[in-house]
Amino acid sequence: MQPWRSFISHYSLIISATAFILYGRNESDLTTTTTTSIVPVDLNAFLLKMELDIAFLANTIGESSAVAQFTEASQNRQKAMNCIFWNAEMGQWLDYWLVDSNTSEDIYKWEDLHQNKKSFASNFVPLWIQLFSSDDITTQKVVQSLRNSGLLQSAGIAMTLSNTGQQWDFPNGWPPLEHMIIEGLARSGLEEARALAKDIVVRWIRTNYVAYKKTGAMYEKYDVTSCGAAGGGGVYAAQTGFGWTNGVVLALLEEFGWPEDLKIGCY
Repeated sequence: MQPWRSFISHYSLIISATAFILYGRNESDLTTTTTTSIVPVDLNAFLLKMELDIAFLANTIGESSAVAQFTEASQNRQKAMNCIFWNAEMGQWLDYWLVDSNTSEDIYKWEDLHQNKKSFASNFVPLWIQLFSSDDITTQKVVQSLRNSGLLQSAGIAMTLSNTGQQWDFPNGWPPLEHMIIEGLARSGLEEARALAKDIVVRWIRTNYVAYKKTGAMYEKYDVTSCGAAGGGGVYAAQTGFGWTNGVVLALLEEFGWPEDLKIGCY
């Protein structure tokens, strides 16, 4: 079972409590939370992956009507994501703010000016889906955007650039999102993207290892600005265990290994 599967269900619960970080008009004011006014990139990426998986499984068992239904749904969603979320100038897929319309028209007018121009790790989740990572031109823009976004820190990828003290915010990095972005980069046909994936893998495995050696525990999230530091913030103490953390590290070690000549401790 992929470690991101539990993340998707957990994500939907946690984000409702901290959504103002990503989706509030004012990050410091919880009353500005407006999740129903946002069309989110990552949720649509998850839904697209689900539609593709259902179509694949339906084809395996010969359910032709389901194949047609979910293939069409996935194609429509991919087109919508490219049209509504993709920002070529930034090289990211951006969440979209829905605005009240004073007109009586039934057709909603999508405009780029309503894209949320802030950089979030979730903006890069579509790369995890092969439909997007197989496009070399798009992937090259995404790679440069990720490098220049400020999200890539010494110990992994930060969720956001806003340090509000909430757990889904800077300086925390969460294993499933790290894994999704790494996988998207690694599956690309671009050497530059694969090299970046390996670089992030080293940063992430190292911080997990050092934290474990210091405390004897694996954590649900990490402070990506400090090697070997557990994450914090939010409404509860940093949790140890931890299912998706162990799963991601094992998956990365299985796929990428660890260079024999590379020191695993913090520099």
